[in-house]
Amino acid sequence: MGLLKKNIAFFAIDLIPLLSEQPAICRELLGELTRQLEAGALQPLPYVAFPMTQAEQAFRTMAQAKHLGKIVLVAGDEVGGEPVQIAPRPRNTVRQYGTYLITGGLGGLGLLLAGWLVERGARHIVLLGRSAPSHRALEEVASLEIRGAAVHIVQADVAVAADMRGVFDRVAAELPPLAGVFHAAGILDDGLLPDLNTDRVCRVLAPKVEGAWMLHCLTRQLDLDLFVLFSSVASVLGSPGQANYAAANAFLDGLAHYRHSQGLPALAINWGAWAEAGMAAHGRQSDHLAALGMLPFSPSFGLQLLEQVLAESDPQVAAMQADWSRLVQHFKLPLLAELATELDGEIDATQTGPGLALQAQLRILNEAERRAAIMELLQKQLANVLRTPINTIHPEQPLSELGIDSLMTVELVKPD
Repeated sequence: MGLLKKNIAFFAIDLIPLLSEQPAICRELLGELTRQLEAGALQPLPYVAFPMTQAEQAFRTMAQAKHLGKIVLVAGDEVGGEPVQIAPRPRNTVRQYGTYLITGGLGGLGLLLAGWLVERGARHIVLLGRSAPSHRALEEVASLEIRGAAVHIVQADVAVAADMRGVFDRVAAELPPLAGVFHAAGILDDGLLPDLNTDRVCRVLAPKVEGAWMLHCLTRQLDLDLFVLFSSVASVLGSPGQANYAAANAFLDGLAHYRHSQGLPALAINWGAWAEAGMAAHGRQSDHLAALGMLPFSPSFGLQLLEQVLAESDPQVAAMQADWSRLVQHFKLPLLAELATELDGEIDATQTGPGLALQAQLRILNEAERRAAIMELLQKQLANVLRTPINTIHPEQPLSELGIDSLMTVELVKPD
């Protein structure tokens, strides 16, 4: 309590000129300040204190950037002749007296995240989305409010400056100080490179790139505990047919490293595929990722991963579940070289063995037999990509009539 009393005393000194004119307001301010300090909502700034007799060491410490926060020279023996480090509150934690902003907050991942925050004590949540909330979203919000949280739904576009300034003005005026930001907004517009134009690229970049930079600019002067960017493993491994999406997420990764270099809280999580939530949760996108070796994980497992990565000090962490043998086959990257070495025997058996066997088989066949064998191979591969029995693939049927999309085309060109 000694440190609390000192901080309150310093604040009271600043209020002395007002005491005679507005005593009631001063008492109210001091009372609220005391309550917030005791509750842990407010913390003293970090500093390293040196006695006057060690002024030379203090300046040397400052020059070598070995300190955290400010350096203070204290008269007398208050620090016992030794420098004292006053640590800031732990970062990457959830606190009750703070507001948490979630972009993409009305989607599946946003609502899961809101529930996770409430479970850990958060009581003020702002869910931001471009569209009006669905019936399911409203039900989820009602459930969170029953559990004691104040949930604010805000319809705004994270990539529009005027919208976001309005959101932050509202938070500053009506809610406790912003403690954390989770940027989960994003959209997909998949296509092969020749099919991507400026509009399709910018449409995907806007929520990720412009939105993240907007959040960075509006929060860099705030005392945040959390600044979490929901990136994708697509920016680490690449993803066929998703050049625009991979580029957008690569920006989030870079921003996290930039903020980290500036001493600001930042974490980019390169997520794999979530089941039941997220953009890869349903339809062909989920099947396509599974074929590449990226296995979807349950929401509960995803939240466990979130707990783990928040404990990390690195600004970028990948969180995914995979069939590693299949993944290494499809993504031959230096990043996976060590893993590929460990799986070398298995990969060689599945990758080079059948290929060599096929070549040997084709060499001994005549032209008609070779044509039939290749046709059968193509039918099998098409059936595998379409997840359909081989007898439904007719040799004379155009690919366009089979329902092949751009992602499937990439998978077809690069078979197992």
